[in-house]
Amino acid sequence: MKKKRSMLPFYIIIIPVVFVAIILNTGILQSRVTALTVGNHTLTTAEFNYYYYSVSIDFTNENYDQLAELGYSASTKPQNQDYAEGVTWADHFKEGAFTRLTRVLYLNDLAEEDGYVFEESDYEPVLEKLAKIESYCQDYSLGLEDYFKSYYGSGMTKTLFETQLRIEVQADMYSAYLAKTLDIEDAEAEINQWIAKNSAAANEAATLRIIYLAAAADRFSGEITQSQLDDLEIKTERLLERWIADGGDETAFAWLADTFSEEENLPAGGLYEGLLREEMAEDLAAWCFDSTRKAGEFTSVQTDSGAYAALYLDGGEAVMRQVAEAAIRQEAVASLIQEQTKDWVITEHWLGMQLSM
Repeated sequence: MKKKRSMLPFYIIIIPVVFVAIILNTGILQSRVTALTVGNHTLTTAEFNYYYYSVSIDFTNENYDQLAELGYSASTKPQNQDYAEGVTWADHFKEGAFTRLTRVLYLNDLAEEDGYVFEESDYEPVLEKLAKIESYCQDYSLGLEDYFKSYYGSGMTKTLFETQLRIEVQADMYSAYLAKTLDIEDAEAEINQWIAKNSAAANEAATLRIIYLAAAADRFSGEITQSQLDDLEIKTERLLERWIADGGDETAFAWLADTFSEEENLPAGGLYEGLLREEMAEDLAAWCFDSTRKAGEFTSVQTDSGAYAALYLDGGEAVMRQVAEAAIRQEAVASLIQEQTKDWVITEHWLGMQLSM
């Protein structure tokens, strides 16, 4: 007589599943299991997720107004959307993460070999970023650890986030140092070639101090109405009146920029050196590159979502050459990184990658 296989009690089946789900949700595995080996570096799932989600978030923020045109939906999982034939958006973001983390790891290795010393002031961007996150969490009554988990996956904590952010800042600082100190062979010829390739005219770059003010959205509809834009215009005019009352010079404008500008990643004093025409709002560019423009002149320009108050400092061929030199130096650093890391092997560890993204 054929025996039936006895079924296990349901609680013996369910409890392990629930237990695994709880463990995954705590982030214990993600913070301990290796996801990648990059050269002689290893990254846990949580560390890899820092780069993966940073690439994804940056892409969404930079292209928020044209995501549909790019074929990406922020409400659908990247792994369920095609970026290209046979490639999902998750694949695309993963490749971006590989590039980003390889750059960061290499530059930190090089800085250590070089004995480069980072000053405590170099980490101000880290403190500013953390302060913004904490302020956001307070505004929306969101726990700090919940924020990091929701944006960067299980296993991400404030401590781990800060550590990775500090490493990225160190890479940026050392990259800037390299760009200034690298010996560029025949730099003048390369500058001339860059200008010929990237600009139709030598006066398409300028140095300005800029204050950006964002229009407040209607608290009920979430839209920016004409009333909000009218209020913003008054706010901008009052800011310029205050600047004039404070002396109307570059120092006073810089103080106002540091105090009131709402631009993300604001440079000190709102100083933008060597801005190209295509990097500016259309109306601001039209004013800036007027052939009669002189140092010390200022204006305010309103857009659909905010307003710019700008102080013109310099422009023309001299500024364009500065832009060109900075660009070729950055390209030289990028080429160095690509050359030196071309033999780095990236090995994906199955379990760690299954727990990621």
